[in-house]
Amino acid sequence: PGVILERGSTMPLFGPPNVGRLEAKNDVKGLIQVLSYHLDDPDRAKYEPLRQAAVDALVRIGQLAVRPLMDKFRSAAGKQRESIAQVLVMIGPPAVPELIETMLENRGKRNYLPYEIAEILNKIGDPRAIEPLIAVLAYPPITLEGRILNALRDFGAQAVEPLRVVVLNDRNMDARRAAATALQHIGLPALDALVDAFMIG
Repeated sequence: PGVILERGSTMPLFGPPNVGRLEAKNDVKGLIQVLSYHLDDPDRAKYEPLRQAAVDALVRIGQLAVRPLMDKFRSAAGKQRESIAQVLVMIGPPAVPELIETMLENRGKRNYLPYEIAEILNKIGDPRAIEPLIAVLAYPPITLEGRILNALRDFGAQAVEPLRVVVLNDRNMDARRAAATALQHIGLPALDALVDAFMIG
C-alpha cells in the first residue's frame, strides 16, 4: 500500500518500511510514520511487530526524537497519539524538558494538551515536573485538573514543599486553593503543610 510521506522522510512510497534502514539514517519522521502503519486496519495485528520495532528505534534514538514526536503529538489523534505518548514515556527523563515546555506553553488554552502531557510526565516520574505541574494546576481552565492532581499525588512527599510554598506565599487565590487541594490528594505525607493551609484560611 502507498503512504503519504512526511517532508524530509526517507520512508518508501510502496511496500512495508525498513525500520532498520530508517533508524540507520536517523529518519525520525519516517519512524514516527511507522507508528501508525496499518494501525486502523482490521488486520493491524499483522503489522504490530513492525510498529513495535519503530517504537524501539525511536527510544534508542532518544532525545533527538523528542521534538519531532511532540510536533506530531500536537496534531495526532486516537491510536497514533497513544503510540507517541508511549514512546515519550519510554524515552523517559530526556523527554521531560520538551514536555514541560509544551505543557506550559499551552496552559490556559482551549485544548487538552497540558493534561495529556501531565499523564505522560506522571508515568515518567521525574521530579523536575512537579513545579510546572503546579503552575498548570492553578491556571484555568481546570475542567481536567484531576489528571494534574493525580500526577502530584503520585509524586507524594516530593511535591509537598513546592505546594506548601504556593499555599503560603502565592498572591493568586485560585493557585492557593488548587495547591491545598493537591495536598489533600497527597494525604498523610502532606499533613503539616495542610495544617499550614487551614491556619491561613
